[in-house]
Amino acid sequence: MYTFVIILFLFVQIYKEVFALFTVGTVFASSYAMVAQRNSKLLLDEVLSMMEKTNEVSESLLNLVVNVCGEIAIAALAIVDNAGVKRVSSPSKKVVYEVTGSKDVKYVCLKDELYCNCPSFANNVILKGSHWLCKHLLAVNFASALNKETIENESNEYIERLLSF
Repeated sequence: MYTFVIILFLFVQIYKEVFALFTVGTVFASSYAMVAQRNSKLLLDEVLSMMEKTNEVSESLLNLVVNVCGEIAIAALAIVDNAGVKRVSSPSKKVVYEVTGSKDVKYVCLKDELYCNCPSFANNVILKGSHWLCKHLLAVNFASALNKETIENESNEYIERLLSF
């Protein structure tokens, strides 16, 4: 219950900031996008925390995630359901994620750096700035929160090959 109050509070904060930008008349697309992305990240963090506590995705959580992240949330959960997230660690403590996409193509994600080598990340996140993450990164976060990632230990050389895309 307490977490839902926090999420509701964050939604109110988003609308207050957006309304303030519109009222002052200084709305620029980039300013709006930055506010939305920052608040979306905060909301996602709360949702992930709730997933960790319950170890499931309830209907209300699913609705929140779709509201925050859009339709990629459904695709990300499908990747998790298909065991498509592999956490790869090396002896040097480097961690990368191999995510099998919807067409059985494997992508490399760096969770903490919010990076994926998929075309959607390059186009929508880096070039256009229309999104702040792709379905593969979202799947990594979901799998981690739900404890549904496959864990493998590999050599430092293997990790270096993955990162040499």
